[in-house]
Amino acid sequence: MLIKREFSDFFHLTKYLNKEYGGRIAYRFYRGGSVKSITYRQFAMDINGAAFYFHESKENARYPIALIGKSSYEWMVYYLGILNSNNVVVPCNPLLSKEELTNSLNMVQVKYVLLDEEWCHYSEYITEHCKCVERVLLLQKDFEEITQMKGPIGGDIDPEEICQYAFTSGTTAGSKVVTYSYQNILSSI
Repeated sequence: MLIKREFSDFFHLTKYLNKEYGGRIAYRFYRGGSVKSITYRQFAMDINGAAFYFHESKENARYPIALIGKSSYEWMVYYLGILNSNNVVVPCNPLLSKEELTNSLNMVQVKYVLLDEEWCHYSEYITEHCKCVERVLLLQKDFEEITQMKGPIGGDIDPEEICQYAFTSGTTAGSKVVTYSYQNILSSI
């Protein structure tokens, strides 16, 4: 699929893909012994539900929201939903030690954490050691509740605004934060 348009944000990209490819398969994954297929329409609905959930969770502020887990359909929906909600997504490597992970979350003052069930044993530690975290949600368990949210997302998204914090290991002892704007990420699509 070749997209011959430029987009300033993921909200408009999601809307375009739903309109142009709605009934086509967007995502396939293996779960529970069978292959599951998701159409662009369902993918867009799930992304918009997550976006509305995180948009409604704030009072006109932008919050860093961490995603901790392996690549999955739910992870991708949350990643795009957080971007569409005009918050800041913080993807984290779940293989980091608890200490490294909480140091990273504290560094960018993460407000919400979406945690893969495989690492649910981190939940209590994160809650105790991350001063800004208000809530830890589980990627798969809370998926239906979050993605079923409906409503307008509203508000313009500035393509030059920071939308993602990423952590990189440098030559020094601690992680460093790299920031990406919508424009940075969309330029590679």
